[in-house]
Amino acid sequence: MWIGILLVSICLSLSLSALSALLLKQRKDFWTMVSIGSLPILFYVCLTLFAQKQMSSIDLFTLVGLVALAEATVGWRLSLWINPAFKEMADGMEDVTDDKKNLHPFAVLIMIGLYEGVVWLTCWIQSI
Repeated sequence: MWIGILLVSICLSLSLSALSALLLKQRKDFWTMVSIGSLPILFYVCLTLFAQKQMSSIDLFTLVGLVALAEATVGWRLSLWINPAFKEMADGMEDVTDDKKNLHPFAVLIMIGLYEGVVWLTCWIQSI
């Protein structure tokens, strides 16, 4: 059960990254970027609400950490491959990318930490 939820979550997360890259390729206005930026947060809230009923809290945080790791590494490369404009954006992000446009490990850890924070906040709000 746990592995199935993990695989489906990774596939959905990577699909969301690909969809975001395609939408940003078509439209580059401010509100499109804001709405696309909120999609991962909505995804992790929905994942938390679903998976919290299926597994313990420790398993849930491990699941979200693994999905966030896949999104931060594979999803980033997928976005660069789909949308060449991301490469231009990555050129301006020398602080968080290396020469090959990969995210630095610290940037990956920050992404994982932010998504874990979304999960914690969702669990906390749900317990009130």
